[in-house]
Amino acid sequence: MRDDRAILQYWFTLLVWQHRGRLLLAVALTLLTTLFGLALLGLSGWFITATAVVGAILLAGGAAFLELYMPGSGIRFFALGRTVSRYSERVFSHQLVLQQLARVRVQLFQGLARLPDSELQQAQDADWLNRLTTDLEQLDTVLLRFLLPPLGLLLAWLMLSAFFAVWSLPLAMGFLLLGLPILLLILIVFTRKSVGLNYQLSAMLNVSRKQIIAQLEGLDELRVAKRQLAEQQPVMQLLSNLSQRQSHVSQQQALAQLLLQLLHGGLVLCTALLVISGYQHAWFSGPVAVMLVLPVLALGELLQPLPGQLASAGRSWFAAKRLYPLATQHEPVVLDSEEQLHSLSVQVYGYGRVAISMMRPLEIQLSSQQPVLLITGASGMGKSSVAELLLADEVPSSAVLEWNGWVRSVLQQTALQQQLAYLSQQSGMLADTLWTNLSVGLADVTEQQVWQVLSLVEMDEWAKSLPQQLDTWLGDSGQQVSGGQARRINLARWLLRSPQLVILDEPFYGLEQAQAARIWQAIQPWLQGRMVLLLLHHRPDFLADSWPELSLNTETTMLERKP
Repeated sequence: MRDDRAILQYWFTLLVWQHRGRLLLAVALTLLTTLFGLALLGLSGWFITATAVVGAILLAGGAAFLELYMPGSGIRFFALGRTVSRYSERVFSHQLVLQQLARVRVQLFQGLARLPDSELQQAQDADWLNRLTTDLEQLDTVLLRFLLPPLGLLLAWLMLSAFFAVWSLPLAMGFLLLGLPILLLILIVFTRKSVGLNYQLSAMLNVSRKQIIAQLEGLDELRVAKRQLAEQQPVMQLLSNLSQRQSHVSQQQALAQLLLQLLHGGLVLCTALLVISGYQHAWFSGPVAVMLVLPVLALGELLQPLPGQLASAGRSWFAAKRLYPLATQHEPVVLDSEEQLHSLSVQVYGYGRVAISMMRPLEIQLSSQQPVLLITGASGMGKSSVAELLLADEVPSSAVLEWNGWVRSVLQQTALQQQLAYLSQQSGMLADTLWTNLSVGLADVTEQQVWQVLSLVEMDEWAKSLPQQLDTWLGDSGQQVSGGQARRINLARWLLRSPQLVILDEPFYGLEQAQAARIWQAIQPWLQGRMVLLLLHHRPDFLADSWPELSLNTETTMLERKP
């Protein structure tokens, strides 16, 4: 319960309280739209009835007079006002929601970037996709469906009661003291029941999406193993349960709509009986009687969508609970000058992913006195596993990692990762432009800096030949670039940053030896003053003799300077 209160308080602050001024304006525009609509219908009813009465009198040979210009002007005013206020409310509220979602989306992606690798791997990609799309979009219903319509109806109900009090106090008291409590009772009971049902429905939908995506991803393997039908049975059972739960939710919503229809019908009937009585007692004229009934009749348009709008609360609550841990990830650790990385030590013994450590202890040390190290080894010897130890959230018991002479803690690991740049063997490309692929995560990078790093990796001439240069789309997964080009783009991406420790895992994969040598020479100024861990299959000819080499090959173990 305490966690639920914290989640509710967080999202209320973020989505409502921080925008309370603009939210009040959105509520005012919603109320204005509702009042203009009710006034338009009421005045139109009065005008039509008054016209009919005057016409009947004139037809009977009597004398009557009707002012046309004032009510006609009022009708046009209310019609125009309803149109303008409705348009303004839609534009304003939707803009507010889009701005809120944009802010939340940034927080979610920042939280996702700060998540430990172990936690990222615990959830499937489909689950993260659901959180960042379906769950995020569900938050827009908080304002557009769960807050504005009920608040607008409640305020309109109160103001309509005040209007009725001018003509008939019993009508106003019945409308306020009898109709409003019944309305609130129906809505509160339905909302309490529907929140739980729709929460469970959303959870089942989320599970079904993940299972269906998993089925589609492994469809070929299932067909080969002839397990397609067998593996489909749990999914079909889940979909059947989902259908039953959806049917239950629909029944609850239909019941709420029926109760609201009965309430509305009773209000219309009671209002009609009261105004007929008032007309008979000459408390007001026939046109006024019609003017009092029609706004009550128009309330049905506001009452009927309410169950569907309030039902979104359960789905929004499910989304809010799932997104809360991601949105509240701790901010990056701000490092003091004393915490800047100036030495790193890794000791590994008996770690199965690094074969040589099963034979003898493996030690890696970097410092300001010895800032560079080349690690060589054939494929499968564990070069990348050594690099991943520096990024791991939990170092295995067979390894000890120290930086600045301290044994790494969770907080220190976060600080270490802030100062580390890792170019892995996978040349990941974003489905975006060349500019975004290079500057992702950087807010203050300039175009001049981008062209400089492209020149260092010999990509500037190629970029200038593109149709839109830096703004050229590189394909959904970088299909428009070759493997070597993707590798150099990944290297250039890190050249725009300022880490203390640089890990380069096969940085020249896919490049010719001569080109690799030129690029290596070009980036030397950037590497100066940094600690560098270079992971290669073998020592290249262009690497300086001053680089010590650590071989992970089990046949040859060495850590020496080449003569």
